[in-house]
Amino acid sequence: MWALRVKQKEASFYLASYPAGDLLRLVRFEKRVLPESQQAAKKHGRPPDEAERFISVVIESNDGFQRQLIKRKIHEIKSFIELSSDQPPIPGSVLLYSSEELAFRSHGGGAAGDLSVPQQPFTIIDGQHRLAGLKLYIDSYPEDADRIYVPLCIFDRRSSDFATEMFVIVNSTHSKIAKSLLIDLLERVTTASREQRVAARVMRKLYEEASSPLQYRINRLGGRSGKDKWILQAQLYNEVLRILAPPGQKRSREFVDDALWMGKLGDRPHHESQMLEKVSDRVFRTFADWYRAASRAFADGWGNPRYMITNPVTLQAITRVLGDQMSADGLVGKYLDSGLDPAVLAKPLSRAWDDDDLRHQFRETGFYERFPAKGTPERVARIHRDLGRRLG
Repeated sequence: MWALRVKQKEASFYLASYPAGDLLRLVRFEKRVLPESQQAAKKHGRPPDEAERFISVVIESNDGFQRQLIKRKIHEIKSFIELSSDQPPIPGSVLLYSSEELAFRSHGGGAAGDLSVPQQPFTIIDGQHRLAGLKLYIDSYPEDADRIYVPLCIFDRRSSDFATEMFVIVNSTHSKIAKSLLIDLLERVTTASREQRVAARVMRKLYEEASSPLQYRINRLGGRSGKDKWILQAQLYNEVLRILAPPGQKRSREFVDDALWMGKLGDRPHHESQMLEKVSDRVFRTFADWYRAASRAFADGWGNPRYMITNPVTLQAITRVLGDQMSADGLVGKYLDSGLDPAVLAKPLSRAWDDDDLRHQFRETGFYERFPAKGTPERVARIHRDLGRRLG
């Protein structure tokens, strides 16, 4: 394909224009799914339309970064292309990525030249809905396959994390993307702080590890979910990050900055990603032990819809109590040295739960009246203070 090579500092990429029919054979559509999502599709009382059929065959990936395709949006883009005459059907560049090094043959040593196409399909960084709408249009009007040229911005020779980071940058500026999805991808964003990346990895582990009492109970992708969730990932992430990097402090707590990054966990890994994983595993086990202690202590109240123990505001407050423990008696330092027993952690919580007054406070009926507040942050703070007072 004819392309223009653009150089910026040490990086370079390509601008191109390519016929829609040929381009659609060179790209891979995909959508991010989670392990729990591998379940039977919802049954409809009517035959699926063209957009539903298209979405049903899109590649599903647990490692991908693209959001779920929206049928309504695909139909709107197809209709726009059908109705557009003077207005360009695809007015903005579609961002594509290939891990392969694409051959570029310059014309006379200048910036313009011929660019090879990859052996493996391009990954779509931005523009997946536009291309999906275009595909449905070309299926209906194949005679236009060579009449519509799509503007492209092509990146090559990068790691998959480059594509993920570019997706986050593009979609966190002008597009509405769920904060939970951004957090889900944050561990691969190099511009994020160590604490942010550790907190993001801890979220993933709390969600998917069998040893976590919150397994599959965290809504990682935001919006509505097919299964009963207890808390949005963004809500819990904010609480974990408060503990790892307290607001107003210029430097991290010792257990993140010094103990974990300066080699107190044993031999220091040679690679940043190895270090992140080692740190995240230790921090995850601390939080998992705490939630396991809470699940034992609250016993019949844990996960019980008659009590508000596992509703978002209470889970956030329980997490803040863990932060108080870390600050008060070096809980994390002890954990890194010798580990902690959830049964020991559960004792003060169990004693509090045995109090009939506390059980009454957390009953579902009248819960919000007993903890009046102007909003969620204030209610979390009230529950946090109440639990802290009862635990001494």
